[in-house]
Amino acid sequence: MRDNKRSTIVGDTACPACREMGGDATGNHLILFDDGGAYCNRCEHVASWHVDQHGETTVAEPNSVHTSMDSEQDDSYMISKMEDVVSLPTMGIPARNISIDTNQVYGVKMSVSPTDRSIQDIYFPEYKDRQLTGYKMRTPEKKFFAVGDTKNCEFFGIHTAREALKSLPKNSRTLYITEGEIDCLSVYQALCSESTNANAFPAVVSLPAGSAHAAKAMSQNMEFLSEFTKVVLCFDKDEPGLDATADAARVIGSKAYEWGDVGGFKDANDILLAGQAAKIKEAVVLNCVQYMPAGIATVDDLLIDILKKPTYGLSYPWPSLTETTFGLKRGLLIGIGAGVGIGKTDWFSQLSAHLMQEHNEPVGLFKLEEPPAKSIKTIAGKIAKIPFHRPDMPYDEQILIDTVESLRGKVYAYNHFGFKGWADIKRDIRTLSGYGVGYFIVDPLTALIAQEDNEYKALNSMMEEMAALTQELNVTIFYSSHLNIPSKGLSHEEGGDVKEAQFTGSRAMIRWSHYIFGISRNKNALTSDGEPDLEARNISYFQLLKDREYGRTCRFPISYNADTTEYLEPVSSSEDF
Repeated sequence: MRDNKRSTIVGDTACPACREMGGDATGNHLILFDDGGAYCNRCEHVASWHVDQHGETTVAEPNSVHTSMDSEQDDSYMISKMEDVVSLPTMGIPARNISIDTNQVYGVKMSVSPTDRSIQDIYFPEYKDRQLTGYKMRTPEKKFFAVGDTKNCEFFGIHTAREALKSLPKNSRTLYITEGEIDCLSVYQALCSESTNANAFPAVVSLPAGSAHAAKAMSQNMEFLSEFTKVVLCFDKDEPGLDATADAARVIGSKAYEWGDVGGFKDANDILLAGQAAKIKEAVVLNCVQYMPAGIATVDDLLIDILKKPTYGLSYPWPSLTETTFGLKRGLLIGIGAGVGIGKTDWFSQLSAHLMQEHNEPVGLFKLEEPPAKSIKTIAGKIAKIPFHRPDMPYDEQILIDTVESLRGKVYAYNHFGFKGWADIKRDIRTLSGYGVGYFIVDPLTALIAQEDNEYKALNSMMEEMAALTQELNVTIFYSSHLNIPSKGLSHEEGGDVKEAQFTGSRAMIRWSHYIFGISRNKNALTSDGEPDLEARNISYFQLLKDREYGRTCRFPISYNADTTEYLEPVSSSEDF
């Protein structure tokens, strides 16, 4: 047996097991000890190491108890060590409240101090193809080493679980899987002590290589898992344990269950140490629930929302749009497309003014082709009905001051000097949502991808992130898009209707947007005498092109009033098409 001297850490290197799973990019997971042993504190992989003739650290698969001897040992040494472990005694583990009876069932062995007979190292048997091939050794300092072949072994305790299978009815077989060996022993002991049937024994196993490789363990033991109708995952109630539960459940499928609430305890042994074995039974038997991915909801989860009666949202400044969409709500991604100089800017300004004035809703403006001061001044003009932006129109400066003062806390304009891109805007939307801003305007969206090498890929990624942001933050984002020139018919500047397919990168927008709007206007309209038709040139036509919420459509005119800057719908203008 190994002597009583405790090993110390002398360095670290890359863990081959983590690397095999695509991890350990930093190359420092495997901890090296002065006795030639190595242990990964991420995946619990154990190995041996030595410095070769070139001065390089070489990691080898474990094949013996690690000692201060040279790491190159022959088969006879390995066999003698396996024999040494088999001949060790089985005892209880008082420090973990594990009884000798439980350890005897699992074949756990211990080395003891020659002076006071206290437990030194614990040896957990490892099986492969139904044969005992090695032991995982745990020191008092919770360092792990290996005896024999412990690579790619089956679940710890699988030999015990196979015996339990013999007494379990075929139509009702439950397997309990814990994260580590001590928790496995804890669950088994608790279920036995709380059972009313002295002849029934639970099937309890643990992962062979830690939570990081939970999915791999499930895949490698599928034949064994198929013997059970229900698999209860009893992993630690911490982030790695919850991740491992999700990973394992994806492999197992519908028979995967998760143990229930444990009242703040981290794992099964913590509960056993607290003298609450009954709580373990409650969590793994009575309160376990079929695992459901975090992104999936059941009827019970959604019943309150399902029973909510539908309500109207906020009004738009255009009654026909309010009527068709049942109002403006949060959590939407809305796109608008129009030709050059058709009216997108006025549409956004009128909408912003309406939200601030009528609904007291703050708005975040990301106007990428307009100075922020001009954006706010234009909105103030809509509210005051005075064209503050025109040099030929005199106005009382105090009215402008009072109107702008009324917008404090209601408008946040993006200062795009030194503008970097979507990442900045996304960050600022997230920040402003914390200030209570629920509606945002990004105009034009296509300016964000102008410098990208692959515009299509960049736009699709941006649209996906934008749609996700509306749901995460419960905000509505409006964006504008440039349009492709129609292949036939009138141009948008000549009054040609906007089509969804004409949006730049239309597939991504159609896929992710809840609504898509279009605006067209004949900027060159003439009277029957061939003279400029000023009235017609001031009328735009608004179209609802896509309505994911209700599948409705509408088309109506919007008239621009140069004296008041209002961009509103004439009375009784709604017309379906």
